[in-house]
Amino acid sequence: MSNECVLVGGGDVDPSALQSIAAGAALRIGVDGGALALEGVDCLPEWVVGDFDSLGEANLARLRGLGVRVKEYPREKNETDLELALELAAGLAASGVAIFGATGTRLDHTMANFGLLLYAAELGLPATIHAPGQQVRLLRGGQRMSLAGWPGRAVSLIPLTPDVRGISTEGLLYPLKGETLRIGHARGVHNEITREQAGITVAEGDLLVFEFDLEPA
Repeated sequence: MSNECVLVGGGDVDPSALQSIAAGAALRIGVDGGALALEGVDCLPEWVVGDFDSLGEANLARLRGLGVRVKEYPREKNETDLELALELAAGLAASGVAIFGATGTRLDHTMANFGLLLYAAELGLPATIHAPGQQVRLLRGGQRMSLAGWPGRAVSLIPLTPDVRGISTEGLLYPLKGETLRIGHARGVHNEITREQAGITVAEGDLLVFEFDLEPA
């Protein structure tokens, strides 16, 4: 049985995309102030996690009164609230996670959250970061990823490890055939899907796959 989870942090959120996915999720977790974004699309979280520096005591008390379960942590800790929420999702046997509110003006948080896709994989949680107009997934060595879309839909391939080797693509405008992408070089930025279904395989390394939800021409 699917036990898909939605995690919502305090960063940028597209409310319509959040509502579409959260309404059908088996589990919803508000990450500190991200709980308010879930409330804003009429999807009350089952859990809220964090030190609640952004949610505030009044909102926390109100959510408790609505039956929301709370995992509170001190502000001085080694993990981010989103990392702790991933661990909670894994402990609740989530089958995968859709992460909202993980990107924004704090570039250090955004970079760290991209890295949390790797931690999610280590926890056994297939994860997607949803940002306004785009989404990000992790493709690891030995895996294949399918990309749905339409001709002209944009895709970028960004190494998360220093070298990502043996990258092969199908259905992209600029094909890769067993090639290597390296951190510090921008070769993987902005490719395009040429058919309704494309695919990417990786032999070694970890690759971030950015898909842009541009409207078809």
